[in-house]
Amino acid sequence: MAFVYVAWALFGIGFGFGLHAVIGNLAVLMPNCKLMLYGLEGLISICGAFLYTYIVYQVAMARWQGRGIVLNENGIGLPPSCLGAGAPSWIPFSELQAVKLGRSMFGFPVVNFEGKRFSDHVRLDTLSKEDQEQLLLAIQAWAPSAVWAQKLTDYRCQLSAENEGTLGFSHTKLFDDELSRRFSAPTFVPLEPDKQLRSGTIKIVKQIAFGGFSAVYLAVDDASGRVVLKESVVPSTYSQSLSEKARELFSREALTLRSLNHPGIAKVYDFFVENGRSYIVIQFIDGSDLRKLVSNNGPQPEEIVIEWALSVVDVLKYLHQQAPPIVHRDVAPDNLVVSGLGKIVLIDFGASNQYLGTATGTLVGKHSYMAPEQIRGKAEPASDIFSLGATMHFLLTGVEPQALSVSQPADVNSGTSKEISLLVSEMTQLDPKLRIRNAEELYDKLSAIAKRGNPLKNSSSTKKS
Repeated sequence: MAFVYVAWALFGIGFGFGLHAVIGNLAVLMPNCKLMLYGLEGLISICGAFLYTYIVYQVAMARWQGRGIVLNENGIGLPPSCLGAGAPSWIPFSELQAVKLGRSMFGFPVVNFEGKRFSDHVRLDTLSKEDQEQLLLAIQAWAPSAVWAQKLTDYRCQLSAENEGTLGFSHTKLFDDELSRRFSAPTFVPLEPDKQLRSGTIKIVKQIAFGGFSAVYLAVDDASGRVVLKESVVPSTYSQSLSEKARELFSREALTLRSLNHPGIAKVYDFFVENGRSYIVIQFIDGSDLRKLVSNNGPQPEEIVIEWALSVVDVLKYLHQQAPPIVHRDVAPDNLVVSGLGKIVLIDFGASNQYLGTATGTLVGKHSYMAPEQIRGKAEPASDIFSLGATMHFLLTGVEPQALSVSQPADVNSGTSKEISLLVSEMTQLDPKLRIRNAEELYDKLSAIAKRGNPLKNSSSTKKS
């Protein structure tokens, strides 16, 4: 590819010199038109340079977008619109209304996505035919309510036929086989109550959650009493190398989590593999998660939110100071529990899903609380700060934060002080370089605000007195 860019540049330079020579000869033959000829040369040069650069830009963008698309059951993450300079975009399947096949202004084939709050597209020439088919199949599977244009259905069938003929297989066939297995003879069936594991030392009490190839249970451990048991299965459709990599990452992550020791983190007691399924045994925290608390009681007082945030930041300081730093990736109201003692505890490291996500390149986390760089698969400590800022927005307003946007809770809840709203805005900047730099700085700023109190509340108290 570098050779093509060099050849293109040399061709442009040669064309420029040739044009200048022709204009110079014409100026000698027509001295009265000399000024007009050189003006024409300048105009042609400017237009040519723009066109020349734009063609290179389009080629580079095609290569960039093809490498940067992220796809999972929640939606499609598209890379920045200008080679990393712009903001990435997120297309949630739940809001996707129509999918159409079309062409861009310059004739490139595109798939257009339309919803109430967005309109975006993916250039098909940036993807291989196998990836194109996989993308269209995923949209059909995860966004069944979206309206499909007939042309797009015909195009997908054409891709299926071509892939079947040239590669000996088709994603459509694999997808249909997977659906057949999943609904006629499921590859993953959650455990029933009273099921015993680890030589009878762990007994399942009930299922708490289930989705995909993982489940969460309330269980009783002979050694630790009530525990949370997270179960995951590597899908049988994965290749042997990918399955081995997933299990290796699971073991490595579980060992790391078991070594953590902080009062604000649910303790990981053990991990084991049994009957091809991986398990993590986690401390049971008796309390209510923050999502349920807000759903039942509405937005929380600012002083309480600051107190909770300070507790979470203390946990993030501990995690980010590990060597190497541990990025949680899923700080959200669902994963923060207020214990019976009134303490905030971080209960979930997404371990049962995160190791699969690392192995397969899929996303880990809830997209409304995810930083742009995390959607691109480049999570860093600053990503946890973004997630905490989005969580604070939810706690202060009772409203879900807008995905891939800067949160300003005072715009939703006028009872929020400008100071805390500005802080949340700094925490949720899309560019990590513009965010609060680290957990230590965030802790200092939160502590300072906590000492000063909410000026809105203070002023109203003064008026009442």
